[in-house]
Amino acid sequence: MILPRTTIILIWSILFSRESRNVMRIRCRRRGMMLILFALLCGGCQSDPVLITEEENDIPVAAPAARHAIRLTLTSGRALNVYHHMSNSCAVLVLQTGDSQLQQKILDEPQLLRTLFRDDSGGNEKGILKKDLFMMMPSRKRTLQLDRVKDARYLLIVAGYYPAPALKDSIRMAIPVVRKKTGWWWAPDYRGELQPLSLDIRLGARGMTAFPPEIQISQ
Repeated sequence: MILPRTTIILIWSILFSRESRNVMRIRCRRRGMMLILFALLCGGCQSDPVLITEEENDIPVAAPAARHAIRLTLTSGRALNVYHHMSNSCAVLVLQTGDSQLQQKILDEPQLLRTLFRDDSGGNEKGILKKDLFMMMPSRKRTLQLDRVKDARYLLIVAGYYPAPALKDSIRMAIPVVRKKTGWWWAPDYRGELQPLSLDIRLGARGMTAFPPEIQISQ
């Protein structure tokens, strides 16, 4: 039996439309799966940095040198380093170290601490990575932009109040670290990066006060 031409065309168009719909469904499914996979991969490649404390820091931390990474603002009142009812100048010692235990050792040895307040004392042979010494006068404000040296992880600031610098006149802190995640979502890689630090210090008659540091988290 020979079918009419119109019937053949109708049957062919029905079969072709079904095949086309099947092909379109397959293509849509593939595209959807690719979009989902792409979103998962991109979401796992990198995340926002997270500030972590020293106790939480169990990941490798790179400690390269950085220009102007430490900003200290020193402010003194009219009554500064008062001794025998008179204001005096006050030396401020800033040490960068790679070991927190070294900070405590310096503070526990008064003779060593007094030696570090001399301009020619150096200090590198004692494990100190960098030493800066500044002189403050009454009623002054001074902003210091310090370079962070390689491998520096901790900061020790001591004010030379009369009769001798002591533990109560010191500020010890770890240079802030952020944790960053990179790599694929199924195999993330964590690393730590040191961050710039800004600290305001008020020098008074018999002691100094430090305000909470400002930390600039880099992306």
